[in-house]
Amino acid sequence: MNILIANHHLKRTGGTENYSFALAEEMVRLGHQVEYFT
Repeated sequence: MNILIANHHLKRTGGTENYSFALAEEMVRLGHQVEYFT
């Protein structure tokens, strides 16, 4: 599955950024393709 994650920043400075990275890592581990949009 292709997944797009949209967030304000790519820096790991806050809660939503950390959550987005953790979510993306897990989705990639499960075999999905993840892209970021900032």
